[in-house]
Amino acid sequence: MLIVILVGTNPLPCYLSAVYLIKRYEECNNLEVILISSEQNNEKNQIGTKSIAERIEAQLKNILEISNGMVKIHSLTDINSDKEIKKIVKELRNEDIKAHLNYTGGTKTMSALFYHHMSEAFIDSFSSSYLDARNHKILIFNDEGENSNDLRTFEPFRLDLLRISELHGKSVNIAKDEYRYKDAANKLASMFDEYLKGEHKHDFFDSHNGYNKSKLLKHLCKHDIFEDKKLLEKCEIDECVKKLGIENVVSLLPIKDQSLYPEGKKQENSRIKINKLFEGIWLEYFIFNKLSNLVDKEGIDIYFDVKKSPPVEFQLDIVAIYGYQLTVISITTSNQKGIVKLKGFEAMHRARQLGGDEAKTIVISFLTSDNCSELRNDLEEEVGSVSKKYHVIGYDDFTKLYEQKSDQNLFKEIIDFIKE
Repeated sequence: MLIVILVGTNPLPCYLSAVYLIKRYEECNNLEVILISSEQNNEKNQIGTKSIAERIEAQLKNILEISNGMVKIHSLTDINSDKEIKKIVKELRNEDIKAHLNYTGGTKTMSALFYHHMSEAFIDSFSSSYLDARNHKILIFNDEGENSNDLRTFEPFRLDLLRISELHGKSVNIAKDEYRYKDAANKLASMFDEYLKGEHKHDFFDSHNGYNKSKLLKHLCKHDIFEDKKLLEKCEIDECVKKLGIENVVSLLPIKDQSLYPEGKKQENSRIKINKLFEGIWLEYFIFNKLSNLVDKEGIDIYFDVKKSPPVEFQLDIVAIYGYQLTVISITTSNQKGIVKLKGFEAMHRARQLGGDEAKTIVISFLTSDNCSELRNDLEEEVGSVSKKYHVIGYDDFTKLYEQKSDQNLFKEIIDFIKE
């Protein structure tokens, strides 16, 4: 049995197709898999995909128990050459074997030429398939048996973040609690929960803007951005902290940072860390903790504070994976449309880099309903409306969290989007 898989610039669907077809035809004699990639050719405006094919081959060997030589790579010098593709098919032709073509990857020209020549060469012994990105099913043509079900629901196709990133040639790290502020962040998250439930009125939150941090941040940042180049006195900072009712949060910080007013330039890092905590890390913990209570029974894996390694570095608040499909969740306490829009577009870009073309994005902020609608329109213009790969959540969604009987309505909505 000969399986030919066309390799494009997105490795994930090609890898999934290979796994499915190897398992489908594993009982056949002399099973052989040929990955058709392309050589880099700038003159022909041709992108090289040989390195992608090599990563697919490596992952297949890691996941499946396959014999040496079962998977081979063949690179085209010209993906538009009818002559070259016809020659390859002729070399593969064997009267005693069946042949199957998966044209999920590769260009339209590659697909058309390979299909044409293989169907002519193998005639009744030829079949083909395609991984439909909309329903996550392998569609089989000219062969007995039904199409696959949703591949995301089967164990062989469940991939962790490390394996997905390796397929795309990226390296990621699951960050530790770098700022060591988990206790303080969780405390703020629980206070927000109390505020939403109406159990306690915390001055730290604002019914109009969602989160009142402006006064506090003025005390935590350098004073020169407001009036002069002097820092405010510690007593003023402490007074602000007391007024906001977060003394108990500050007490959970590392002892060396509890003053909120570190002395000397060497302590500038502490002020930056505190800013990160109060600017939104606590809301990331709030979302992560809520989702953590739901994802196990839904077959979803989630990762907190994911960092891409050099040379191009970036950080993702939360990454969720359903089967093999990746969703990036971008979180900010901002209620400024411009800021949230920038974070949303960056999250979409990073999601595609890490999870391929079918990766999805959720943008969570304290935008008003009107601004959320405008942001949805902006995102739709960017990605189109053929398939919904983005979801926007604003402050009003939080205020409604406890209006219904189930306190999981908002987060169930997130889960449903991840599994769509």
